[in-house]
Amino acid sequence: LEGCSGGGPKQMMPMSGPGLGRQPPAVGRAGDASSQEMAKALAESLKLQQNLRDPQPGTPVHPEDIQRGHLYYDPQRPGSDTCGLNALNNLCQRPMFQLSDLRQAEAAHAQAQVGGSFSQQISAHSAPTGFFDVEAIKLAAVAADLEIVDVEPVADYKKSSCLKFAESASTSVDGSWFLGFLVYDRRPGHVMHYYVLRRDERFSGTWLKLDSQVVTQGEEVRNRVMTDADLWAFYEASAAHFQAWNLRWYPVVFRTGAAREVRGELRTSGNFELGEERALRALREHGWLVHRTTEHLMHELPQVVIRELLVEFVRPSATEMRTVLEASKWDLDTAKPEIDALLRHRFDRAKGVDKDERPRKALSLCDWEPAPAATLLMLQLQMPDSKYELSELRQALDLAGNDVDRAEALLGLLPAVSSMQEAVTLLEQSKWSVRTAQRILEVRLRFPRASWNVAREVLRRNDDDPHAACEMLTEYTRRVRSVVSENATGDLAQNEVAAVGDAALSSTDWEPSAAFATAKELALNVQQTRQNLRARGCQGVFSVEAVLTALAAGDGKPAAAVSILLGVPPPPREAAPRQSQIPVLNSPVTRRVPESRGEEEEGCSLM
Repeated sequence: LEGCSGGGPKQMMPMSGPGLGRQPPAVGRAGDASSQEMAKALAESLKLQQNLRDPQPGTPVHPEDIQRGHLYYDPQRPGSDTCGLNALNNLCQRPMFQLSDLRQAEAAHAQAQVGGSFSQQISAHSAPTGFFDVEAIKLAAVAADLEIVDVEPVADYKKSSCLKFAESASTSVDGSWFLGFLVYDRRPGHVMHYYVLRRDERFSGTWLKLDSQVVTQGEEVRNRVMTDADLWAFYEASAAHFQAWNLRWYPVVFRTGAAREVRGELRTSGNFELGEERALRALREHGWLVHRTTEHLMHELPQVVIRELLVEFVRPSATEMRTVLEASKWDLDTAKPEIDALLRHRFDRAKGVDKDERPRKALSLCDWEPAPAATLLMLQLQMPDSKYELSELRQALDLAGNDVDRAEALLGLLPAVSSMQEAVTLLEQSKWSVRTAQRILEVRLRFPRASWNVAREVLRRNDDDPHAACEMLTEYTRRVRSVVSENATGDLAQNEVAAVGDAALSSTDWEPSAAFATAKELALNVQQTRQNLRARGCQGVFSVEAVLTALAAGDGKPAAAVSILLGVPPPPREAAPRQSQIPVLNSPVTRRVPESRGEEEEGCSLM
């Protein structure tokens, strides 16, 4: 069966059906009918069909009307079969597609039909240059962010999805997401042909029938302007062909525009957010109908969330069950009254969730996924006295791997830590044991300069007793400061010893093997820096904190620290000693080892 030709009346062979006139003779074995008789019958049938003219709907649109109305019109070249290409461009109202686009799509469709084997690769150069398969046209449209929607043709337009698309677009804030219909005409006795029914969003209830075939002399103008009433009367006139699947209207959707419309409707309804990818997925699941998709998101999904919430929440959590069973010494009969009370308490808290906007707000924060939204509401119900917003609870769940108990533990630590991320770090180091985390916090409350690891280790060495751990750190701090005090002369006051000792502890992460030696070195370097400052004529006294900061920035070198404090260029480096002309093999390398106080470390080793 051949497609339309812009240059003449190429026709399909007539098929049986009412009102189609005489049928071609049946063909049996060779010799049943001569080729001359067959040719004669076909010629008579074609002549009869050429005299049949489809009544055209609406009002004619002449070439001057197209120009005056600022419309784009892509006609078929004489002798071509490119109506599919022309229809797509007329639908887009711009030259969006080229012949090569449809040839590539046709080749891809053919490749899929044969199974996609590498050995059966089909080149776009071997694809047809004329009438294209409707599946190939769909593929080409997808590349331009268009969706040609496959809807079932039914005789009654009121039961058709076509009407739903038109009504949805007409009631949308921006109905331009719906371009109109791609019509595929393969009625018996007619050429197979594509044309479009373009929705003119500039004028309410206005449609344009744009047909790429150039009319012949005496033929009625094919391009028409129609009202809604004209459009559905046109549909009704072809009811029998729709029922026989010989005529198809394919709704064409601009996918990004449809997603934007859905997102806009949710934002207007309650300032709810929806990601574009999620909007596209929802549209795809609901046939690309914007209002149907919005109804699903706003009304059906909240009910799914509530059902999931009831399943997950109206039962004690693992933490609650463990607490109750431990208190009853794992005796179920003893624990039963407390478990029943927990169930009643949770049931009462779950009441009323479906009476407000909480399910939708939770969905909005979870990209409209019901399971995460139900988990979020479960966390909120599990913390009835919480002052946190749903957005903060969502952040806690994300950090806790969507685990409600862990998220609750994380939020429980927040008053004592600066951020959720810090709480997560602490809980991870505590193997998500809230009690261990609280003990670490108790130690760090007295020793804020000690790291999490130091606090955890000193607790381990003291049987998780915070008081004993703090006493150990107090003694350790005193010993490190005593090293500073022993090396202090006139350039380091006694009231500055604590700052130098604490700096030594912080820079070594409280490691005994390095802290004592670093304390001595820092004490000497602070004093050397002050002596160098006086040698440079500086009469003022820099605070010990300023000197320590300069030493840290100057790699611990007093000369560099002086330059930093005075804001002058550092002194030139001394030239390296000239190497001997004769290399010395196996010469020992002298390495400076800082003094340590081994006897101090024995009594207070942390790591």
